[in-house]
Amino acid sequence: MVQAYYNPRSGLGETGQSFERTSETVRVAAFESPARGLWARNFSAVTPSGLGLGEIQGDFDLVPFLKAYPCHEHKSPSKDFLVWLIGFFEAEGCLSLNEDNKNLLFVIRQKDPQVLYFLRHNLGFGRINHDSDGYYSFQVYKRQHIDLLVYLLNGNLVLQKVKKPYRDLLTLERTVSPSIKDAWLSGFTQGDNGGFNINISRRDRTRTGYRVRLRYYLDLKEGFSDLNYIASHLIGSGRVRPRSGDKMFRYTMDTHSTIPLLRYYFQKFPLRGQKHIIQVKWFKAYNLVHTKTHLTQYGLCLIRRIKLSISELLRATDTESVQSQSQSQPCQR
Repeated sequence: MVQAYYNPRSGLGETGQSFERTSETVRVAAFESPARGLWARNFSAVTPSGLGLGEIQGDFDLVPFLKAYPCHEHKSPSKDFLVWLIGFFEAEGCLSLNEDNKNLLFVIRQKDPQVLYFLRHNLGFGRINHDSDGYYSFQVYKRQHIDLLVYLLNGNLVLQKVKKPYRDLLTLERTVSPSIKDAWLSGFTQGDNGGFNINISRRDRTRTGYRVRLRYYLDLKEGFSDLNYIASHLIGSGRVRPRSGDKMFRYTMDTHSTIPLLRYYFQKFPLRGQKHIIQVKWFKAYNLVHTKTHLTQYGLCLIRRIKLSISELLRATDTESVQSQSQSQPCQR
């Protein structure tokens, strides 16, 4: 039996705009500011030829990790990769005690092994196992490598929900503010909790009789406040709503005027593996909508094909099966 660190503490920090909850209802949080929040400020001079996204602008402290990293064994990971890994850990990762309760084990599980090989290649350590349930797991168990990962995560976690279980282990209390100038959101989206989808529904008043909606989404169990923070502080657009069952919440962004900024971001910090293919296809669909090609039968047919292709990739990677994925993970938060 794997035992996870857990030390619950009450309350969440002040993040994002205020919200109200009762046992009967949850007020939906929606953000649609004229200035598009931090998107507008961070992309005030955006052009396709010069996005100005190279420098890490968040409060992530990577110095302890980089100082302790054995450079003679492997080239030091880039800052962009390390911030991406922090976001990926907050979506999918687990620090737990092994079966004898003596040593720490770092685990990330995915259906798509390409992401885990990318992770191991950049870190320079860890092993990848093909589990009996069809998932792949990236594991780190050597003490020197676990220490490095603790250096990386200590004081650099963003989400209150993720901080709570590890407060006995990651004792440095810091407020970290990611932005769209760093790779944290890309790493967090890489997990099974995030991605892109397309919805096509009947609408008689349109030329084709159908309405096309492009959605970027993030799911998080008991994560209203954290998703609220992402909506208000990081993206500045979208809404957070409860999903049916198991205290799950979903952040959705489907505002066409914000999608170009989302595209610039993921071009700079792309998703990996199968999700990168989904990302590319989704933005192709956006181009069809942006040019109003979707208002023709030919354009609608193209979007249907893209939607079908994305759905097949989602099924192959289980990226929409959040509940079943959480049950298969080696530790619960």
